Amino acid sequence: MDLQEKSNEAINQLHRVDFDAMNMDQLKAVSKLVMEARRRQGKARIGVLQTGDRVMVTSGRKTNRGRIPKQMNGHVVEIKRTRVVVDCGGHGTWRVPGTMLEKI
Repeated sequence: MDLQEKSNEAINQLHRVDFDAMNMDQLKAVSKLVMEARRRQGKARIGVLQTGDRVMVTSGRKTNRGRIPKQMNGHVVEIKRTRVVVDCGGHGTWRVPGTMLEKI
């Protein structure tokens, strides 16, 4: 079973869960599990990067008003514990979490 099939199976299982029947403590526990999984994946992405690597940054801004594209290419300038400093050329330098990065 490849990664895509596992992902689809997990999503299908989540669709079977009745979230409306859960109480607040159960919903908070589910939310915490998802946040921790995202944090682990972000740190894993940061772990494979080195200074000078080319990356694609996905902007998390809701209203860009045409000034900032949804996706920008840049070079890694510095790697911190939870964020990476990326130089996106004419769009400036950004401190980006690992979840918003993809190595090119």
